[in-house]
Amino acid sequence: MFTQFAIAGLAGVTRLTVYRHFPDEAALFGACSAHWLSRQQLPDPDAWSRIDDPAGRLRAGLADLYRFYRVDAGTLANVYRDFATLPEAQQQFLRDQDSRFRRVLAQPFPATPASADGCEHSSATRPRSGPGTPCASARASPTTRRSRP
Repeated sequence: MFTQFAIAGLAGVTRLTVYRHFPDEAALFGACSAHWLSRQQLPDPDAWSRIDDPAGRLRAGLADLYRFYRVDAGTLANVYRDFATLPEAQQQFLRDQDSRFRRVLAQPFPATPASADGCEHSSATRPRSGPGTPCASARASPTTRRSRP
């Protein structure tokens, strides 16, 4: 992690200059994030939503998402690895973005009623059963969950 002092040294300016433009870490992180985002070709869920065929929409959306994550995999791996340390505004932005991607991709698939396990997924997004899946974890009570060695 860089300090504002280290950033000032790398930029060839005084620490006061950095503080004048970025009074705290959240402001600096926001500016760096905005700069990075401006240089990316972001996934386009609006384009996917114009595809009526469910399988076609899913193929187009997943191809777009894989392209995005492949182009800058290193940076994105670090972002998701360090998610809990991000400022709350950035965490919420990522959660909202991921939710929108899922919603747009799943929308044309018929919804399935809540199953006995209490999970509600469209037929296209229902996770496989088994340990480690969201539904399996929700089903297991704290006393019946097995700890892994």
